[in-house]
Amino acid sequence: MFYFYTILLPILILLLVYFIEGKPDSKRKFVNYFFKSFIILIIYGLFLYFLEMENYINSGWAFYTVMFFLIPFGLIILPLRIYYYFKKDFENKSTK
Repeated sequence: MFYFYTILLPILILLLVYFIEGKPDSKRKFVNYFFKSFIILIIYGLFLYFLEMENYINSGWAFYTVMFFLIPFGLIILPLRIYYYFKKDFENKSTK
């Protein structure tokens, strides 16, 4: 069940967000897609923590695996999200 919690469900979450949001056609939308997925995966990780602490699941490392995967994922996505946010803001001010 460990692989189910740490590999299969996060991939299904990414696919679900992909089908809900649609195919990203620009770099900005690609970063937004991964940022939304990042937020949902953090919530999923916290949900795993709750389930482990309440002994609903018996997988002691699932929470830590998901969170340690999200650390480099976040270190890549968050600066890109900030960059595109300020780039959009700068482009809007320069066209006025």
